[in-house]
Amino acid sequence: MAKLNCSASATASSAYVSATLIKSAIVRLPATGRTCRSIVSGVMALAVRHGAVPANPTRELERLSVQPRRVPRALSEAERARWFQALMGDQAALRQDLFDLSAFLLATGLRIGEALALLWRDVDLDMGVLHVTSTLIRVTGEGLMRKPTKSQRASGSCSSRSGA
Repeated sequence: MAKLNCSASATASSAYVSATLIKSAIVRLPATGRTCRSIVSGVMALAVRHGAVPANPTRELERLSVQPRRVPRALSEAERARWFQALMGDQAALRQDLFDLSAFLLATGLRIGEALALLWRDVDLDMGVLHVTSTLIRVTGEGLMRKPTKSQRASGSCSSRSGA
């Protein structure tokens, strides 16, 4: 590949543009910010390798921290009651066992993908324990698939007994 020529002002400008672009994307869309930083970092690393810029400015940015847009909250007792009343009055919801699924999700705190991926071998009724080892995902062109949980921390047990 040919070596690119780059002036000092272009180098300073690229560092400013990279940092500004990434920081503005982080504020609006955290996942987009991480993707943007990754892409810009890769491009800038290539520019460094080919001598177009002396250093990769994205390496100077602080680690991206993500704050949720809204803090998750539990349903109030009144909201839970209205939810279950709505499910009981909907024949399609009852046929699809949404009442039971909703009660299970609220009682265990599992994510929906984790709950739907449970197998009977993951359930110990005598001990009142669920072993959460996988989640259910939809893969385009393939359908639903079970895959291991995202992290060791997420993989674990859920107990219905206090102190267990």
